[in-house]
Amino acid sequence: ALNHSYSHIITIDSDLQHDPSHINDFLKIDSKYLLVYGKRTFFKSMSLHRSLSNYITSKIISLICRKSIYDTQCGYRRYSLDLFKNVSFKEAGYQFESEILLKKINSNTDINYVNIKTIYNTSTSHMNYFKDTHKFIKCVLRELF
Repeated sequence: ALNHSYSHIITIDSDLQHDPSHINDFLKIDSKYLLVYGKRTFFKSMSLHRSLSNYITSKIISLICRKSIYDTQCGYRRYSLDLFKNVSFKEAGYQFESEILLKKINSNTDINYVNIKTIYNTSTSHMNYFKDTHKFIKCVLRELF
């Protein structure tokens, strides 16, 4: 018999940059992990400015959370539904990934990752670097103060 208890949710970006076949890899990870995130390989196919941006945001959020998170901007994730209890979110789009980490992940949080392939040659990024960087900074400052 299948146990249909839904204690996790999997998110995947809608820009076709992530291979849906990795979903089973996310499901196989022990349910004790509150967050399982997709870990992309940055330097193979990602442009330099995107690699640098992802590296910097990951370092900033990892420092604040006191937890090493290699790819904080990857939208391919498995969240425990417990992460959404007793919290309200203000961000949408790219900043949501940062906001949930800043609000709910700390040095005691059990997290894991799945190595994933990213497909850059078939999709176009909708990221506006100036606008989205500004939103990221506002999100970080709001959570710090």
